[in-house]
Amino acid sequence: MLPFRVKGPLIPKNITVDAAQSSQYISGLMMAMGYAATKPVTLRLYHIVSFPYLNLTIRLMKHFGYTLDWNGSDEVVIHPHKHNSEIINIEVDVEGDWSAAAALLVAGAVGGRVSLTGLTYPSLQGDAAIMEVLKNSGAQVDIMPDQITVTQSPSLTAFNYHAEHTPDLFPVLSVLALYARGTSTISGVSRLWNKESNRAHAVIELIKALGGSVEIHGDVMHIHGPVRAEEVHVHSFNDHRMVMAAAVATAGSAFRITIDDAEAINKSYPDFFKDISKLGAQVSLT
Repeated sequence: MLPFRVKGPLIPKNITVDAAQSSQYISGLMMAMGYAATKPVTLRLYHIVSFPYLNLTIRLMKHFGYTLDWNGSDEVVIHPHKHNSEIINIEVDVEGDWSAAAALLVAGAVGGRVSLTGLTYPSLQGDAAIMEVLKNSGAQVDIMPDQITVTQSPSLTAFNYHAEHTPDLFPVLSVLALYARGTSTISGVSRLWNKESNRAHAVIELIKALGGSVEIHGDVMHIHGPVRAEEVHVHSFNDHRMVMAAAVATAGSAFRITIDDAEAINKSYPDFFKDISKLGAQVSLT
């Protein structure tokens, strides 16, 4: 039970870890083991999810001079690291956040035209996969060296996407599905229950509020559009991803949506409403 106390020092050793719930604590574990290791240690993982983000962590650690051997799947060998002043002078170019950008790009696909700068593509960030989904659904995607533009298609088509490794895309993809002709399927529902909300329940509630229909068969969500809404009142479930998805849903249709507890957006994107106002949305914060 909370609170609990942890006392060091950390002494890394060979361990096996179930990585089924999140990549975040595995990333933290790799960094802690890398800092404290005095001899090579092996981290064995099973049921790995959010695979791209482990790859991103390993690349970042190597950038800072750590030595890791990864077999590309379930085993990482972490070597002792020599700490010195050179680490202080390392420069890092931080990429734009694809998880936040995905919401704005979907807004462009369903409601007009959106151009974003500051993104790196291709990227090791898993949520950069939104680009392929948009292309597959028929949105016009233009990639320039310093800008990515997504333009609405007059006829978006249904898509199939496996979201086990990119669950943060699930809410905005559900909105894209509502504007696509046919039935879209998104797998990876089992990854949603332990997010900021029970995100499977939250997504279902949003889809129904927008006039769509949804069924879950096993680990796959089947979403049918189109949006049929005039005035919608939804709850954010204190989940920043749900706030973005709900707001983006208005981009493709002229209706008003009220989002309770919209301040949840501050977790990752405090300027979100300011930015969608630039896209023509009329925002009133109360």
